[in-house]
Amino acid sequence: VFALVLVLALVLVACGTPAAAFVAPATASKTPTGPTWCDALWGVEAFAWLDTNGDGQRGGAEPPLPGATFGIARYSYRGVSDDAGRTEFIILNGCTPPTFTVTAVPPPGYRLTTPDRVDVKGDGWAYFGFAPQ
Repeated sequence: VFALVLVLALVLVACGTPAAAFVAPATASKTPTGPTWCDALWGVEAFAWLDTNGDGQRGGAEPPLPGATFGIARYSYRGVSDDAGRTEFIILNGCTPPTFTVTAVPPPGYRLTTPDRVDVKGDGWAYFGFAPQ
């Protein structure tokens, strides 16, 4: 898994530049020109917490919740929150910041206190609260 993430982290994608733009111009120019490069990897993290008062808002004393299942809509990505309540997704998806829909499924014996899906634009976090049933 580490090797795959490392390989993906090294991938750069030229955005909106035809292949011919990679050829050096025949004449020199005082203005730099060339392709626009970007990092096409996006990081989305999902976080689960135990919503002890069931209000859908994370309070400072409410602990993380391991065992919640998260997914990214339109992709086959699935993850389960760790002891810190988080799951991280690394997604290769072009230069323009996409919107990722993160979905949550409660662990057995819990229910969601927040919506079951959150849209994340580009890199970002999705937070989900869970309370005992």
